[in-house]
Amino acid sequence: MRGQQHHQAVHNLGGQHRPGDEQWLKAEIDERRVEPNSGLGEAIGYMLKYWEPLTLFLREPGAPLDNNIAERAVRGIAVGKKNYLFAGSDAGGESAAVIYTLIETSKLNGVEPHAWLSSVVECINDHPMKRIDDLLPWNFTPCAS
Repeated sequence: MRGQQHHQAVHNLGGQHRPGDEQWLKAEIDERRVEPNSGLGEAIGYMLKYWEPLTLFLREPGAPLDNNIAERAVRGIAVGKKNYLFAGSDAGGESAAVIYTLIETSKLNGVEPHAWLSSVVECINDHPMKRIDDLLPWNFTPCAS
């Protein structure tokens, strides 16, 4: 359920306190129906501590209910972590991690990794050190040859 339908469904609750509602959860702990040090009590405590970010999707009609977009974006990095085990040495694994990070960061910023890395390698020698941030993927413009 997205957009206006979601927003309407949330408002149809009519402000009633239902199981899972913040006041209901607080009452479960305050009135000792759930022991605060139990597993359930700790889970409720966590929810109450982070109530605002955990319930953002209820207040923002367009907010996604999952983080699949972010999960897909970092999938390449997660797959790469398994490859680091076979890098041959710690230094090789660290180098592979750096390269994977650069490639995935450029992808996340909508920049084609090969074009970005080629351009950076081509112009980095003549680039002023105080403007090194200009070469990061989110600031990328191809170097003039």
